Amino acid sequence: MAALDTNVLVRLITRDHPAQAALAQAYVTALGPSGAYVPPMVLAETSWVLERSYKWSRAQVLQALEITAHCGSFRLDDTSLTAIELFRKDAPKEVGFADSLILQTVKDKHQEPLVSFDVNLGTLSGVKLL
Repeated sequence: MAALDTNVLVRLITRDHPAQAALAQAYVTALGPSGAYVPPMVLAETSWVLERSYKWSRAQVLQALEITAHCGSFRLDDTSLTAIELFRKDAPKEVGFADSLILQTVKDKHQEPLVSFDVNLGTLSGVKLL
């Protein structure tokens, strides 16, 4: 199974570069039902790119992550899927997806607590504020 880099996933989500988006779409389509693997770090970086470069709102970023997770063309690991749920349900609006993914990774590896200075992140279970 092939894995996608952030720039390919961003092209597929934003369609802002038609030629690259078409190439990316054709490649993913050619993979068939096995789809393409999206590494957790690619999801984190994609959320940052969409927020910072494209000025997407939290709701738009969440929608892009959920579509990526459930469209059938992509394969995400369980940590990524659970982090998307954490971001959607429990994370305060000031906590980005990357922090949700970090926390979920820590939980999945049984390495709690995640120690942080981030007061907003500190409201979540499994985080210890310094």
